[in-house]
Amino acid sequence: MEKQIAELSLNPKVLFPIGIILNELLTNIMKYAFVGKKAGRIKIIFKLNNNYITLTIQDNGVGLPVDFDIKKQKGFGIDLIRMLTEQLEGEFTMENFNGTRNILKFPV
Repeated sequence: MEKQIAELSLNPKVLFPIGIILNELLTNIMKYAFVGKKAGRIKIIFKLNNNYITLTIQDNGVGLPVDFDIKKQKGFGIDLIRMLTEQLEGEFTMENFNGTRNILKFPV
C-alpha cells in the first residue's frame, strides 16, 4: 500500500462520509481487484488543491469490465457512495487506469 496523505484538519461532518467511502472502496478492491493474482498494489492519495480535496484510490488489479458505466450500476455500495458524494457536494468517478482508479473530489 502506498499513501500520500496531506495533513489537514477537517470537520467531523466531512470526515465521516470520507471514511465510509474509503472503507467501501477498499472493501471492493479486496473483494474484486486481485482475483487470480498473488499480490497487488493499492495507492491512496489525499490532497488539497485550490479549495478542493481530492481523494484518489487506485489499484493495479484486473480493472473494470469493458462495458462498465457507473451511472448504470445498482447496489448498496455504489448508492452509498453517490449519496455521500452528494452530501459533500462533490463528484465521484471510477475509471480503468492500469487497474481501477476511483476519484472523489469535493470543495472545502
